Amino acid sequence: MNDIKDALTRVADTTAPAPLSLEHVRGRARQIRRRRTVTAIVGSAAAVAAIAGIGIAVSPSRSGDGSVPPATHTPTTAADPHALGPVFPVRLDVPVEQTSGGEPQVPYWSDGQIIDTDGTATPFPDRPFTFAKDPQTGGWDVIRAGEANAELVRVTVDGHVGDTVPSFEHGLAVGPRGDLAIVTQHGGHEVLTEGDRSMDLGALDWTQIHGVLPNGDVLFHDAEGGVAIAHLDADRVEAVPDTAAAVTSLPTGLTAYGMNDGTWRAKDEDGSTHWTLDWAGVNSFSPDGRYVALVGDRQHRITGSADWDSEHATSTLWIRTAADLLPVAAFTAPEGGYFWSWTWDGDQLLATVFVKGQWSLVRLSADGVTVVRGTTKPGRGEEPAYVFGAE
Repeated sequence: MNDIKDALTRVADTTAPAPLSLEHVRGRARQIRRRRTVTAIVGSAAAVAAIAGIGIAVSPSRSGDGSVPPATHTPTTAADPHALGPVFPVRLDVPVEQTSGGEPQVPYWSDGQIIDTDGTATPFPDRPFTFAKDPQTGGWDVIRAGEANAELVRVTVDGHVGDTVPSFEHGLAVGPRGDLAIVTQHGGHEVLTEGDRSMDLGALDWTQIHGVLPNGDVLFHDAEGGVAIAHLDADRVEAVPDTAAAVTSLPTGLTAYGMNDGTWRAKDEDGSTHWTLDWAGVNSFSPDGRYVALVGDRQHRITGSADWDSEHATSTLWIRTAADLLPVAAFTAPEGGYFWSWTWDGDQLLATVFVKGQWSLVRLSADGVTVVRGTTKPGRGEEPAYVFGAE
C-alpha cells in the first residue's frame, strides 16, 4: 500500500491530459447512454469504495475553532423539505497532519484489481462499468465494455476470466437476499435472472435494471422507454405508467419513480404516494433506508454550483431524510471539478471527484460537517481511477 502521506500530498503530473470541462463531460455522457427519456434522471447508483486501512483526511467544521466533530454527531435537519439546508464545499487541500484511519466496508476497482472489504485483491485489468460478488462462488460478476455493447464476465477469486455474455452497462443489481439480478442477451432476446429464477423479457434494443424490491421483483427499462416490474414468480411484466426511471429502498420498500415530466414520486409498497420532488433527481437510498441522495439543482441554486441533469457528473450532492426529504447536508465539488460517481457506506457517501487531471476519493458525512479525502491519482475525465460495484 502506498504511504498515505505521499498519496495525500501528491502533485498532479504536469504531463497528464488536460481535464475535460463540465459541459464536455455532459455531452459525452449523453453520447454514451442511450434511450434516456427524462433529463431529470441523474446519477449512477453504485455501491463501493476504499481499501481497508486507507488514510483519510478530515476537513474541519466551519465552527471557527477548527475542531473536527465526532462522526457520530446527530444530523440537524430543517423542518421544511423545501429548505436549502447546510452546504459544505468539499476541500482537497486538507493538511496531512489531519489524516486518520478509515475502513470503508464496501469493495471497489482500481489499478487493475477489485479490492474486497477485507483487502483481498482479485486481478481484473479492464475498467468495469460495475460488478458484484457472486454469493454462490465467492467470485465476481463484472459488467465491462465489449466490442459493440457491454458484456458480462465471471471472474474467479484467483482472477480467471470466464466466457463473455452480451449485457448492458447497468444490467446488474443486488437483490434482498444477496442474489444477483442480471440481464443478458441470448438469441436476440433479453433474459433476466435473479438467484435461481429467470424470465424472458423479449427483444429490447436497450435496457437497464433500475432496482430490486424487497420481495425480489425487479424494476427494468422496457421496450416503451419506461419502467416495468418483472414479477419473476408469476413470469409476468407490469408496466408503471408515465415513468422513465426508478430507485428502490430494500429496507423500507419505498420506490422513487422518475416521471416523464421530470418530477419524482416516491411510493410505498401499497402504491400510495409518500412524497414528490420537482427540483432534483433521486439517486439512491442509504442501506438502512434513513437517507436519500439527490443530484442536480434547478430550484435551489447554490453559489458556485454548475449542476446539470446527467447520468454521471454533478457538482452538487444532497443528503436528505428518506421519510420526508428534510435537508441534512449538501456538498459542492471543488471549483472546476465535479463528482463522477458515489455510493453509500453506512450513512455516509463515498464519492469520486475529478479536478485538474486528478481523481480523489472523498467521504461525505451525513452529519453535514465531516469531509474525508482519500488517495489521489492522475487520470482522464472519462476514465475514473475508482469504479464502484452494483447495489
